[in-house]
Amino acid sequence: MGRIGIPKNRAEKRVRRHLRVRKAVQGTAERPRLVVYRSLKHITAQLVDDDAARTLATVTSTKVGEGKKSEKSL
Repeated sequence: MGRIGIPKNRAEKRVRRHLRVRKAVQGTAERPRLVVYRSLKHITAQLVDDDAARTLATVTSTKVGEGKKSEKSL
């Protein structure tokens, strides 16, 4: 952290933002919480039931387009 209570870098800012939003958002079995994580190359989504503390479904883009290369990318 930088000055008192001020996040120093992007990762700390993301964690603070996540915690601030999570205070108000609660997932249930009828209406699960959607969690999305974006990296530079891929995206991951999860449906979470916070009451039972379990992940209902997970989807990721790591397998999409695998093995297909264009001439420009070679």
